[in-house]
Amino acid sequence: MVPKTPAAESELWTIGGGLLTSTPKDKEDVAVYRLENSSMISDVLNGGWRVLTDDDVETGPLSHAVVCGWPHARLRPVDGGLRATLMSYNVRAMAPPGYVAPVRPSDIFLSWPTDTDEPVPKLDGISGSPVWSRRGDELRLVGVQHSVRRDEYIRGTHWSIVDYVISNRM
Repeated sequence: MVPKTPAAESELWTIGGGLLTSTPKDKEDVAVYRLENSSMISDVLNGGWRVLTDDDVETGPLSHAVVCGWPHARLRPVDGGLRATLMSYNVRAMAPPGYVAPVRPSDIFLSWPTDTDEPVPKLDGISGSPVWSRRGDELRLVGVQHSVRRDEYIRGTHWSIVDYVISNRM
């Protein structure tokens, strides 16, 4: 799901009960959470979010991408809850560094953001955030971010693996 109108600042909240499934860590690094609380599903859908479909997914080669999320470094307490600033970075696809192992065919490696107005904070907390392909002004889902190596790369898994987990494990 994605916000229909992305906000620069968002309130964080739990998504309620559901089912978690994941792949064995030696295979892929994917976990999928299925919402099961009908009240929470209704709140999400009526709260400015929309469910992505296959039409929102890019399966072709990746050259430029956008990575976004709400890193822990941007969290702050407000009125008994938490607020965070959405961070969004334009990055380029890159070959895996030679020292990284194992590298799977489903891995996505992205350059560390450098074209920014301010320093990039620690990106802890954005795991599970979408990786969007960028072609002009159009954004399409291509994967899910799962790790970073500060000042070097952002790593993710191609959406085809997430789709497989949803289709076969849920």
